[in-house]
Amino acid sequence: MRGAGAMAMGLAACFCGAAAMAEPLPRAASVSVCTDQYLLSLADSEQIAAVSWQAATARSPVRDLAGGYPQIRGMAEEVLAVNADLVIFDPYGHPETARRLDGLGAVVFRLTDPVTAQDVEQEVVRVAGALGQPLRGAALVRIMERRRLTLLAQASLGISPRALYVSPGGGGAGARTYVDEVLRLAGFRNLQAELGHDGWQRVPLEELVTSPPEVIIMSFFETSDPSLLDGFSRHPLFRRMIAEVPVITVPAAPWVCAGPYMLDAAEYLAAERRRLFPEPLEIARP
Repeated sequence: MRGAGAMAMGLAACFCGAAAMAEPLPRAASVSVCTDQYLLSLADSEQIAAVSWQAATARSPVRDLAGGYPQIRGMAEEVLAVNADLVIFDPYGHPETARRLDGLGAVVFRLTDPVTAQDVEQEVVRVAGALGQPLRGAALVRIMERRRLTLLAQASLGISPRALYVSPGGGGAGARTYVDEVLRLAGFRNLQAELGHDGWQRVPLEELVTSPPEVIIMSFFETSDPSLLDGFSRHPLFRRMIAEVPVITVPAAPWVCAGPYMLDAAEYLAAERRRLFPEPLEIARP
C-alpha cells in the first residue's frame, strides 16, 4: 500500500532542488508527525536539523526516511540545541514554543489546515518555498496532481458505495474533513456527510438504523490504546454492522493527517472498492 507514495516521493527526490543559491538553504526542524512528511519529502538531508519524536513510529508515513535524524518533542530548548533556522509547526500546536522561538529569531512556519488534495498541493508549494526547494516542490505537485486526476477518473465509473468511516472510540468524519476528501477520491460516498454531519464527530449509531452503510472503513485501530476500543466495539449495533457489511481496514500512516501521503490511502481504498463492488459488465466494457 505504501509503494505508490514511496515511489512518488522517490521521483520527487530525484530533483536536486533549486540551483545553487547565494545564501545557504535553511536548516529546518519538524515538531509533529504531520509536519515530518513535508520536511522529509522536500528538504535535502543536510537541511534536516530534527524530526518529531513520532517520525519513526507506525503512524508516520515517512518512517523509512526518518532514521539518523535527531528527534524532538517540540520544546524551544530542543529546537535551539539542533540549530534550526526554520521550524515547521502544525496549524495550532505548540503555541508557547512558537512564541518563544519567534522572539529568539528562529523562523516559525505554520502549516495551514488543508482538507482537499488540492489544498495539500498548495501547502507543498508553500513549504518547498520556505525550504528553498521550489523545483522539488513543483515536481511533487505534478506527481500528486496526476495521481489525483487518475483517482477522479476512476471514481466516476462504477458503483459509489455508502461508506462509514470509524476510528477508535467511535470517532467519525463528516463533510469538510480530509477523510471525506479521501473517500470521495476513492469513489465512495461518505455516509456521515450524507446524513448532514460536518467535521469530526462521533459515529451516529442511532441514525444508521435507517441509513445503514454498504461498507465500513476502519482506521487507526492498530496504533491506538486498546482501552479506547472497548465501549464502542461492544455496542450491539456496531457488532451487527461489522458482521453484515464488508469492512476495509486502512493503516493509520497514509492519512494520519492531510498531507502528500493521503493519496496512498485513496488509491488503496479505490482498489478495495473495485474488488468489493465490481463494475457492471456494461460499464466495465470499453
